[in-house]
Amino acid sequence: MAIQHWWQCLGSPAHYEQTVYPASSSDFVYALDSATEEVRWKTGLQNSSISSPAIAEGKVFVGSWDDHIYALDEKSGTHLWNFWAGDSVLTSVTHGDSTVYAGSNDGYLYALDSNDGSLRWRFRTGGEVQSTQVLDHGVLYFASNDEQVYAVDSVSGREIWKFDAGDHIMAPPIVYEDTVYIGSNDNRLYALAAADDADVMSSKLDSSTTTPVLTLTP
Repeated sequence: MAIQHWWQCLGSPAHYEQTVYPASSSDFVYALDSATEEVRWKTGLQNSSISSPAIAEGKVFVGSWDDHIYALDEKSGTHLWNFWAGDSVLTSVTHGDSTVYAGSNDGYLYALDSNDGSLRWRFRTGGEVQSTQVLDHGVLYFASNDEQVYAVDSVSGREIWKFDAGDHIMAPPIVYEDTVYIGSNDNRLYALAAADDADVMSSKLDSSTTTPVLTLTP
């Protein structure tokens, strides 16, 4: 049976080994055969999700409007664990070194053990965290609606630096060649030194920005 109403899948689906994993506004996470669109399994959440799932360690990790982060079995969709994150989880989940990371509307970035969902640390910001975190060389880069861009150590949760971006940010950053690129609702695109937040460049735009795209010339 092929899934219907693709418009209900608000986040980007994950793809792994001939299977596509979308989360949907109909309160389900699906596993679809990427060739036939056959539904291999679907698993219900308590509310809808706009989070893009992450696939690792035989698990599907996803956040939800129901204030939880979930781990599902990759092959069967069985619930393995869930973690209450205090408020809606609109960011996608990032995986690295047996840890999953996600931001919450309660103002925290969470780091959880990917095996059992136990809390490793949480980092408090001054606003809702709706900008998906990027993990690069042991550092998490993300933004908060407190108008700050953060660099946080992925193991300890220690703040390395923060940068005032002038307005709230919902789009995720990208990291390339030791530079963090991120757009703000102050109508600027910022390029920050990944090591110390030095403002390498900022460009004024006509409107607020979403996730930037880098085009590399061979």
